[in-house]
Amino acid sequence: MSLAMAIPARETARVNGTAIETSLTGTFQFILHKSKRLEVPRAETQTHYILMGLDVDLNQAMKKAVQETVKFLVEERGLNRTDAILWPVSE
Repeated sequence: MSLAMAIPARETARVNGTAIETSLTGTFQFILHKSKRLEVPRAETQTHYILMGLDVDLNQAMKKAVQETVKFLVEERGLNRTDAILWPVSE
């Protein structure tokens, strides 16, 4: 498993805002959920979910990350698609 970077703070809840990058240290546990079909990995801490978009093109990776986030909010948190898309700006 390759771990690249962490982003501990962002300017706003927008997808394409400014971010701060930092290094990672810690203990990681990887769990395979055979009953789930995921396009990309997901991560979880005690307080946060981490959803990813992977692509060689950064713009495409960002789009995929947004799609994965919406999919997660609909499937795992029970939001409808519109609320999932608008969620960051409604809080």
